[in-house]
Amino acid sequence: MVQGRMVFNVHVFNNASNEIVMKAEAEVEQPPTAYLFCGQGSQEKGMGMTLYDNDEAAREIWDRGDRYLLDRYGFSVIDVIRQNPSKLTVHFRTAKGRRVRENYLAITRRVVENGREVQVPIMAGLTPESESYTFHNPTGLLFSTQFAQPAISLMNLAEMARLESRGLVQSDATFAGHSLGEYSALAACAGILSVEDLIALTFYRGVVMQNMMDGDTTGQTDFSMVAVNPSRVKKDFTQESLIILTKQISSTMGLLLEVVNYNVYQQQYVCAGHLQALWLLGKVCDHLANDTRAGTDTPEALLEIVQRHEPAARSQKAPVQLDRGKATVPLLGINVPFHSSYLQGGIDTYREYLKDKIKEEKIDPLRLVGKFVPNVMGKPFSVQKPYVEDVARVTGSRVLQQMLESWA
Repeated sequence: MVQGRMVFNVHVFNNASNEIVMKAEAEVEQPPTAYLFCGQGSQEKGMGMTLYDNDEAAREIWDRGDRYLLDRYGFSVIDVIRQNPSKLTVHFRTAKGRRVRENYLAITRRVVENGREVQVPIMAGLTPESESYTFHNPTGLLFSTQFAQPAISLMNLAEMARLESRGLVQSDATFAGHSLGEYSALAACAGILSVEDLIALTFYRGVVMQNMMDGDTTGQTDFSMVAVNPSRVKKDFTQESLIILTKQISSTMGLLLEVVNYNVYQQQYVCAGHLQALWLLGKVCDHLANDTRAGTDTPEALLEIVQRHEPAARSQKAPVQLDRGKATVPLLGINVPFHSSYLQGGIDTYREYLKDKIKEEKIDPLRLVGKFVPNVMGKPFSVQKPYVEDVARVTGSRVLQQMLESWA
């Protein structure tokens, strides 16, 4: 195989003399392939380690990423994947340790103090005098956002490196990624990020997201995400019904609950929010699935059901246990409300970081246009004005609005 094309070598022999009278070689295009890169929630203990032990191309990717994180942040992501420890302490007592501490302190966010904007370290409790820093997660650090994101990204790149080393990757294929997976997709298929830049970016992204959460000493937060299938609620329960229901629960409880992913129409959506609100969402969906009467999906009927189950939701004590329901599936290991409005406060800081990591000279539009399918649009990337207008409308981006205002 060469770049996804099957290679045929043809030898024609003279039957009498057994001499080769003709040689030919042909490369035959194969059916189109799309490459889809996994996002957060796909991680598991030991993932990719069989590939690490048996494939040289994949192992090189893993080692590059592991070396970067060990040198810069004092931990081995391979060890985290193999062992999934509930606690990890990074020490700063040596000269190298102090350099690592400076790297952590350099992860900052913008805040307003005394009327002026300043940058402050984002790692809770970390100071220039700290001799160590300990990460906690009772379910294992592989399920903490700052460790999960670089681990999954390396896994994606390693898998792609294995395919490329065998000539199996089509050069003009469509590609996409689920949320976090977009970074791997852009690195592997468009060459926008090196291994080291991808890992730096995803670790930073994970740290920023994780530290926006008000967690306890073990890293537990009050947030999670749940997948919802409206078709399993009842026949007349639609996407619009789900949106109305989440808004009613959020308003009634005074908690965050939003539909944040529209994956498959009428089949798969993802909601993010507070655990109590997600618990109530599951109970209301179960109630509706068990109620065969017509008319229970009207806004008035939905509100009445929400209010009926509200006391039970409020009585749920931390840590709230989310169970699989008739139409709901908790996303295990997720303790950040990804894609929700709760994270908007980190957008400006993160945009500045992206500008530093994604270099303009690394972006080749020919590797993106018509091939890359961004999450935000669900259709192939374009640089045409109507496409940009659609993105601006969907995202409300001030940057794109300013670009469009000056578009000739």
